[in-house]
Amino acid sequence: MRAAVLVADGVSARNFLLGPLGRELHRHGDWVALHGLRDGYVEERVAPEDRPDAEAPLGRYDEAPLAALLRYTLLYGHMEWCGTTSMRHNLSRPVRGSRRHRALHRAARARRAAVGVTDGATRPTSVDGSAVSWRH
Repeated sequence: MRAAVLVADGVSARNFLLGPLGRELHRHGDWVALHGLRDGYVEERVAPEDRPDAEAPLGRYDEAPLAALLRYTLLYGHMEWCGTTSMRHNLSRPVRGSRRHRALHRAARARRAAVGVTDGATRPTSVDGSAVSWRH
């Protein structure tokens, strides 16, 4: 077996560096670590028996404006559709940040109807067509 481990953030880096993951993976075969840690960091911090057989840099992702608009549109549509207290609170908060960031969020909020959500959105229904109750 050959495994690839994605070390994407601080939590996974901590688990990767301080846990027995490497040793466990070596018991089953070779493994590769995909990470964004600086060069030499793994050799400095990870015990030799826990180190991966190979390392590969994690590429950089620069999100295109259209992809960001789609992602935020889906996010706001989901928040509106679920309608929980915390999601309604997040929807009511003003958007902060750069002019570009605020414009992107305003456009996404305006287009949430594109994902099937309007101000009078209905909640999901059960198989027999009756409304599903969210409160017990």
